[in-house]
This record gives sequence, C-alpha cells and structure tokens, in this order.
Amino acid sequence: MNLFDMRTVVLTSAAIVFVCSLLLLMLWRQNRGRFSGMGLWAGGFAAVAVGFCLLFLRGIIPNAASILLANVVIMSGALMTLVGTDRFLGRRGGHLHNVVLLGVFAVLFARYSLVQDHLPARTALVSVLMTLFTAQGAWRLLVSIGPEVRRWTFLTGSVYGAFALINIVRLVRITSGADASWGDFFAANGFETLIVFLYQLLSILLTYSLTLMVTRRLLLDVRAQEEKFSRAFRSAPYVLTLARLSDGLIREVNEGFVGITGYAYDEAVGRTFSELGLWAVESDRRAVVEALVKTGSVRDREYPFRLRSGETMLGALSSDTLEIGGETCVLSSITDVTDRRRMEDALRESEEKFRYMAEHSSDTIWHTDAECRFTYVSPADERMRGFTQDEVVGTTVWSLLKPEGVEHVRRLSAQYAAEGRTDAGTGALRYELELICKDGTWLWTEVNVVPHRDGVGKLVGYHGVTRDISERKRTAERMEHLARHDPLTDLPNRALFFDRLDVALALSKRNGTRLALMFVDLDRFKPVNDTFGHAVGDVLLREAAGRMRACIRGSDTVGRIGGDEFVVLLPAVETQKAPLVVAEKLRRALARPFEIDGRRIGISCSIGIAIAPDDGCDPIELAKNADMAMYLAKQQGGDAVRFFGSQAEAPRVTEKALPRET
Repeated sequence: MNLFDMRTVVLTSAAIVFVCSLLLLMLWRQNRGRFSGMGLWAGGFAAVAVGFCLLFLRGIIPNAASILLANVVIMSGALMTLVGTDRFLGRRGGHLHNVVLLGVFAVLFARYSLVQDHLPARTALVSVLMTLFTAQGAWRLLVSIGPEVRRWTFLTGSVYGAFALINIVRLVRITSGADASWGDFFAANGFETLIVFLYQLLSILLTYSLTLMVTRRLLLDVRAQEEKFSRAFRSAPYVLTLARLSDGLIREVNEGFVGITGYAYDEAVGRTFSELGLWAVESDRRAVVEALVKTGSVRDREYPFRLRSGETMLGALSSDTLEIGGETCVLSSITDVTDRRRMEDALRESEEKFRYMAEHSSDTIWHTDAECRFTYVSPADERMRGFTQDEVVGTTVWSLLKPEGVEHVRRLSAQYAAEGRTDAGTGALRYELELICKDGTWLWTEVNVVPHRDGVGKLVGYHGVTRDISERKRTAERMEHLARHDPLTDLPNRALFFDRLDVALALSKRNGTRLALMFVDLDRFKPVNDTFGHAVGDVLLREAAGRMRACIRGSDTVGRIGGDEFVVLLPAVETQKAPLVVAEKLRRALARPFEIDGRRIGISCSIGIAIAPDDGCDPIELAKNADMAMYLAKQQGGDAVRFFGSQAEAPRVTEKALPRET
C-alpha cells in the first residue's frame, strides 16, 4: 500500500484524532471540577475521529453513511470544540447561528452526495463551514478578549486561525476550477492529501495548545489563590502564627497577632513562644505539641494566653501541621473568646432562670422557627394536652389546629400585619384557638405570640405562651346560650327566634319562596298551675317543648316567647298544606295526656298560622297576624288550627276547623 494513499491518510487521521480525544478526556477528568467546556473538547475530537472512520469505510458501507453522515459528524465535532472553547472562557449561548449553518450544510451536502454526486461542491461546503467555525474560534481567542487572557489563549487562537487559512486556500483552489474533474475522493491529487496531512498536524497542535491553555490557567489560578490566602493571612482579625513544631520558633505572624497580643512584628518573628511568654501555662503548650505530633491537628481548644501588657486573654486555639522546606511547621489560629465566655456564662445563668420558670409555669411556653415548627415546648403542655415534648418538637403549629383554626390565624395575622402590629416592640399577637389533645378532644386556649427577629430584622421564629381557657370559654358560651334561649325549655327565646325570622324573611324574598309563622298557645294551662303548682307546670312546659321539637324538621325553629306561648318558624313552604300538616302534628302531640308525678294531665293547644309574603313581609306584621289567627282559634273553643285570611278588609280566620283528636 502506498504510504500516501488517501484511504491510508484518512485512517491515520482517525487514529491521531482519536488519541487526541483520549488525551483531552484525561484532561477533562483531571480538571472537570475547575473549568467548563473540556468535556465538549473530548467529545468534539471523538466525533471527528468517528467521521474519519466512516470516510475510511467508503465503498464498504452505504454512501449515506460514508459520505453524508461522515462529514456531518466531522462538522458537528468541530462545532462542539468551538462551543467547548466558549464554555472554557466562561461564555454562554450565542451558537444558534452555528447550529443553523450546520443544518444548511447537511441539507446541501445531502443534495451533492445523494441526489447529484459532485465531489468539488461537497469539498467547497466543508471548506466554507470549517472556515466559519475556525475563524470564530480565532476571533474569540485573539481579538474579543482582554490582553491578560490573550497571553494564555494566543497559541490556541493561532491554531484556529491556521485552520481557517488552510480552508480558505482550499476553497480558493476549488472555486478556481483546478479540481473540476475530480470525482473520487480516494483518487485525490497531492494537494488534497497535503490538506488532510495539515489537518492531522493542526489537530495535534490544537490538542497541545488546549492542554497548554488549561495548564496556564491553572497556574494563574494557583497564583491568585496564593495571593488571596496571603492577603487573608495578613488581614485576618484574629491571631495567626506559623511556627516550627520542634522548638516553637515563630516564622510568621499576621496583623491580627500584632493588634491583639501587643507584640510588634519584629519582636515576635525569630523568637519562640516560650521566649515571648505567650502561653500563660507552659503545660498547655506541651499538651498541644504532643497532640500535634500524634494527630497533626488541634481544634477549638481554649487556653489562657498572656499579652504583652501582662493581661490574660482566653483564646480558642486551632492548629495544623504542614511541611515547609523539609521542616514540620504549625499553622495556628487563636480567637479571643474572653468576652464570648462572659456572655455565655451570663446567658447560661439566664437560661437556667428561664428553664425554671418555664418548667414550673401552668402556662405552656414554646418557641418555633420561621416555618412555625416547634423547637421548644415547656412541660406544661404535657399536663395541658397530654403530648410529651418529644412528640411536639419538630411538628408544626398548624398540626395542632382545626382547618377553620388555621384560616382564623391567617386571617387575623393579615389583619395584625395591616395594623402594623407584627413589627418588633408592638406587643404580642393574641389568638383564641382550639388545640388537639392526645385523647382526641379539643381544648380552647388563649395563644399570645411575639415574632422573633434577628439583628437585621429578619424573622427567625416565634415565641409564644399558651393558656387553658376552656372553663372560661364554657362559661362564656353558657352565658351566651342563656341570653338567647329560654332557661326553662332551652328553646330559642324571643330575641333569637325573631333574629332567625328576619333571616328567613330575607331569604324568602331573595329566593321567591314562602314561609309560615305559627303562634301556639296551650289551652287550659292556667288551671294546671293553679291546681298542681308551678313545679308541675314547669315540667309540663318542658315536655311540651320536647314534643314540639320532635314534630318539626331540622331547618325549622320552635321557640318560647313567654308563659304558655310558643312560636314555630317553617321556612320554604311550597303550599298551604305543608304548614297545616305540621300544625296538625303539633296539635295531636300536645293533646296526648302528660304523665307527671303519677298524674295524667290533659291539655290542648290553639294554633294560628300566617304565611309570608301573603300575610305580611316584615316580622312585626307577620307576627301580629299569626297571633290574631291564634286568638280567634282560641275564642272558638281552642284545640284548633286557623290560618290568617288576608283577602278581607279586616283580619279574619278561615272558617274550616280541624277535627279534634278523641
């Protein structure tokens, strides 16, 4: 085989580029945590190697793969390398136009390879796209960057520029017609073979320049880190020293050492710690040296140190050993914790006082983080709700509340925020909430909360006190109930009943429905009181109320408005027959004898009915008409039901009487 046969040259190109991709892959694995883009370099070179392999197989595999796919893969590899270079330089985006160019290239290349086999046109397309890609790389690395960066990108930019120049020369030769009769890539002339050889050479140079570019950038980063650490060492606000481990000879100190200890730089460097008398207790120094010999490091050990003024400072010491010039040295930092220790002692005493108060208080004292998750809860919570501290800490405030309780807190908190009460110094926020107990019951509590903010005003949590107000709540609810219910029968009293009548009338008007109002008066009740006494009469009233409740729906209301007078509200009645059926149930229920203290007591009732809106649209008029109907029913002998008639000029009752139960 001829050494310069084009197929051989293509195969050697694939091998060379593949080796380059392996080198770049190793470079990426070594530095992937430091710089971006190197993985794209390795991938781009690998893609070019695959493309050359497909070219080598021309005549063995279909032309779609060995011609079209091979060249598209090679161009894709070139684009990946360019994108990787941008990523390495810290640039993002800006390659949509290159993707479009690659797509156009693929379409045109398909036309001149699969539709019309035209090798010079395909070669021109490759030269144009390679020129565009490599010229962009040269511009980025040589022109569009600063002079400091150009120092370590110049060689790579020059290689990109050489690639662009070779492709321009190749393009000029093709467009001049020098290779117009060229029809077989593997029968190429010496010029094309030279071009491929130059591609090989430049690929090796590009790999070398990329590796050199990474190395130079690493060196610059190392120098920057050295400068940064040197400045950090010098300007650190705490004591930093570098000393020989064997004898404690001080080799370097920082400005913090000078400012805190009072020793000048020249006084300290070149002398030992023992000569300076920095250690207040010599045995402490020996203990630290022994620990460093054994483990190589010491962390946050507190020791007393003597300052140049003779005062003693409590310092937190951290030390590490390191090798410098063949000697074992110690890098130490000492932080002045004297004030912090005093504050910690005072805080510890304060915490002990608070803990005593919290553990013996009948109210629950608690803290949460900013997400309302409990970080502390006092023992009183276990006495109050049954949960242990371990069961509560880590849970959220919301887990203790009913859904309506959560909504109440959020609504009231928004109101407090609108009033400005959530700012520091404006007092506690107060809520009355039901909290879950361990046995599944709910406990009414008063919760007082104060937002906890840090020094810059950022919310970091909440402090709170929870007090059991269940007894107070029950008393208030009982008083509220008594204020709106009849104490004897526990039925709604006049105020509550007419409140409900107002609401029912408004709904009836809005929905276009009717409602019925009944006035019920017990017949022959006064003789019961006169004959058997008021105690028996009270029992009869309670039983009568119970019978009436049993005759109505859940949406209906029965109330007592005084003495032996009751009222019944039936909302949303469709016909006159509906209230008549209920009234008949009431009449029959009250006509049954009452068994009280061994006595059978018989009474009856008179019922008057008014229908809204026919017999009135406001509570006063409707009640007056229902009372009128009840009065007329009573005048005609009682034990009857009467409707109010609104057609006549004066109020009247319907003539039809319901039959009595016998």
